[in-house]
Amino acid sequence: MVKGEEGIEIDPTGKKAGRGFYLCPRRECIDKLNLKNLSHALRVEVREEELKKLKEVLGSYVESQEKEVNNV
Repeated sequence: MVKGEEGIEIDPTGKKAGRGFYLCPRRECIDKLNLKNLSHALRVEVREEELKKLKEVLGSYVESQEKEVNNV
């Protein structure tokens, strides 16, 4: 994950510019993500709406990765 000029993004390569943090790609880890630890990791105040949207995007990403692994 990285906080760049366009907001918080998924960065599976870990090479995008910006303040980044690692989040394991499992539903349990996404569920544990909260405003306090996300704001601390990014060193910026994160709003509730941003966290909710991020959890939705991450959930979709994890589901697509699981489907891809299961289809291989």
